[in-house]
Amino acid sequence: MKPMNWSLVISSVVLSVGFVVGSSNIYKGFVEQNVPVSVQQQPQRYDTPNVEPLLLTLEEAARYLNMSEYKLKVIVQNEAYIAEKSIDFIGERFPIIKYDTEIYVSKEGLKDWVKSATGLNKQYYSDPTKHTK
Repeated sequence: MKPMNWSLVISSVVLSVGFVVGSSNIYKGFVEQNVPVSVQQQPQRYDTPNVEPLLLTLEEAARYLNMSEYKLKVIVQNEAYIAEKSIDFIGERFPIIKYDTEIYVSKEGLKDWVKSATGLNKQYYSDPTKHTK
């Protein structure tokens, strides 16, 4: 029987303990910084202090216009229906940018849209098919 190499055993134990301690410190650092540990990170909004955003979410645009988010979605659906059916559209379009399923609204474009829509007495319907050619 071969004698046991104690220096190899001790080195292995020290290395294992170091690995466990190092891993737990890295995990602890992520938790303290509120960094998600999972590989799939959620989309995040970048909030820069003292800078007004150019794009708003539908929820933010609804608050800005003092409307419900549902009504803004109806407006977006109405305009999509009008464009799809090639119905003549007069005035400013609602200022959106779509990214996958997310919709963003131009804050500056909202001002122009409100002026145009109120000036033309625009009407939107909960059922967009009420728009005719």
